[in-house]
Parts: sequence; C-alpha cells; structure tokens
Amino acid sequence: MILFKVFILLLPFFVYSESIIRIQLHSSLHLNLSYPVLNDQWNLSIKQFKNKWLQRLTSSKDGIYAEYLENYQNIEYYGEISIGTPPQTFYVIFDTGSPYLWIPSKMCDSSDLACQLHHKYDSSKSSTYKPNGALFYVKYGTGIASGFLSSDCVHIGSLNIVDQTFGEVTHQPGQVFINFHFDGIMGMGFQQSSQNSNPTPIFLNMIEQHLVDKPVFSVYLNLNEDKTTSGEIMFGGIDDKYYTGDLTYSDVVSEEYWMIKIDGISINDKIFCPSGSTALIDTGTTLISGPTEKINDINKYLGSLQLSDNEYIVDCNKMHKLPIIEIKINGKSIQLKADDYIVEKVSNGSRICRTCFIGTDFPSGPLWIFGDVFLRKVYTVFDVGQRRIGIADVADVKSS
Repeated sequence: MILFKVFILLLPFFVYSESIIRIQLHSSLHLNLSYPVLNDQWNLSIKQFKNKWLQRLTSSKDGIYAEYLENYQNIEYYGEISIGTPPQTFYVIFDTGSPYLWIPSKMCDSSDLACQLHHKYDSSKSSTYKPNGALFYVKYGTGIASGFLSSDCVHIGSLNIVDQTFGEVTHQPGQVFINFHFDGIMGMGFQQSSQNSNPTPIFLNMIEQHLVDKPVFSVYLNLNEDKTTSGEIMFGGIDDKYYTGDLTYSDVVSEEYWMIKIDGISINDKIFCPSGSTALIDTGTTLISGPTEKINDINKYLGSLQLSDNEYIVDCNKMHKLPIIEIKINGKSIQLKADDYIVEKVSNGSRICRTCFIGTDFPSGPLWIFGDVFLRKVYTVFDVGQRRIGIADVADVKSS
C-alpha cells in the first residue's frame, strides 16, 4: 500500500494582515492507495494533459487576496471558492493553461459518476443566479465535458466577483474526473481572441470590477509535508516571503497563452533544448512536457526504462546518482534535482520511481510545457497588465 498526503480544510477562517485575506488549510489525514489505482491515476493524468493541450493548441494592500491551495498526492493543487447567494462551496484547480471557469451542475445525469461524486451547483438555491443557457463544451481525450452557461456571484475569500459567467457541466467524460479531489477548473489564462463571444475570464473580471490593487496574480507551490500550507495563489499582489533574490521577468510571446521564450534545458552541459525555444507555464499540469524526441533523449540520458507510452522508470537505488537538470530563462538558472523530477512510490514493498518528463508533439511545432514539477522550484508572478511572467527562487517557508 502507498501512503499519500491529503490536505483537508479543518476550519475555514480569515486572517487579516494589512488587508491581505488568506484562507488557512491544514493537513489532517493520509490515504492508502494500491499501485494499480495510482497507475490508473497517473495514466489518466497524462491522457488528460496531452489531450487538453493537443485540442487547445490545434484549434498586502487593499485589493490583494490570497487563496491557499491544497495538495493531493503532489498531483493536484486546488483551493476553495464559492458561488451564489448563499454561497455554495467548490474546490477548483487554478489553471493558467485555460481561460474559463466550470463546475459540476446539479442537473447532471444520475449515471454521471464523476458528477455525483463531487459538489454540484444548484442555481435554484441562489438568489443572485442569472440564466444564460448557451451551450458549451471542453474537449478531453476520453470525450467531451459539456453543459451550459450561467452567471452568478463568485466568492474567493471576501472577494466578490459579480455576474461571473461560468459553465455548468452536465456531462463529464469517462474516468478522467472520477478520482480527482477537485470539483472544477478556474481558468487563469487569457481570453482567446478567436472566441470573443465566450465568457470573460474571472481574473479579467476582477480587474474590470476594480477588485484587485494590481493586474497581477502570483503562485507559490509547496511539496514538503512539514509546511503549514501546500501553496498559495494571490490576486492583486506579490508576497516576498515566498521567494529569495530578485524576480526575473520574461515577456509573454502569445496572445492567448502564458507562453515565454527560454534559454535552454541542459544536463551536465549537454543541451536538450536550444535557446529560443518556447515554453508554456501551466499551473494546471503536473509534469514537464516537450517534443517527444527531446524527451526520449532526456529519459535515455537518465538511464530510464520505458514501460509504456510516456511511462519511464529509473532504478530507485540509483536516484542519488541522477544529475541536476538545468532550465535557463532570461539568464536565470533553475536547477531540478532528482527529488524534483522523480516520483517515488511504494507498493507491497516494491519501490517504483517514475520520471516526470513526457513527450508531446504539436502540429504547430515544438513546444515545452512546464507544470508543477517546475513551478515548485520558483515563485511565479503572472503580470496581466504588462503581459509578462516573473520567476524567483522559492524560499524555504518554515511552519508557523
């Protein structure tokens, strides 16, 4: 059996410090899962990730709000929001790789197991609900998550976004969402220029409604079990306690995605990704993805064994010998140690060590996608106003 950390909200309360609102989370229990369950979860996560991007790319002041994030199996980082009046609570992934908010609807079919196992929005219980009725869908590898649009108040801490349009999902595909702890997705990406008729992304509404001090949000993710929180997303500001040194900024090179140029990826001076390559910074992705040929080269260099499509394992007894992987962005070096890019689990006394690199090829050309494996190493600022991303070395935040 495998021991995992699960974070649950024990007691919701607000901590006010210079008008920064924080929702505290605490770790409270562990969950045992057998290897087959973990393996299914891993494969579903990869399938969801690959098709998410293949589908998408082919076609401390007033006004600063902090939302603490939960962490499940170091696969999911999610936080609490509420919708409606009175508020209905949901757990969502704050996803910089998508622009829109969706949650399960009470009107989903009784046979939809993923919907039945999660919190569902009930418009009849909200006095601020406004019908929209337009149909919407999101494509995934195993099917289509579909439903209709509605509008209501969305609450994040004491922040109240009025008339936010979101998707009520009435059908979720296959097995993808059944085992996940989050209910829905809160997109933090840009509104896609080719789809101007779609809902305004929630952070743009925060800006338009003058709810945030600055048009930025920042993300801190945490892996260690002895920390008080698993992460934080802050709306309208930057918290310097989470990073050391200076922020290094890179301009966004896409109209629709949080995408930047990188200087390269190397191991022991061997270059696997040339300067000028493009990388998308995605808080809704766990792993690091790149062109299949380059990913195969990296995994081969690490001495990994390929078990199946995008599943590579290494000898757990030799993890201490694995090299540092260096990612350079605008002159700044981010170093990934083996503990950062290897996922180690134990099942029935056997250790299994997977690499966190998967290959994905896009019709539009080579693209790297940096998920939580990368984001746990840096504090990240998403500057909507100046269309840039800032990164700094993550600080060692001690438990309080």
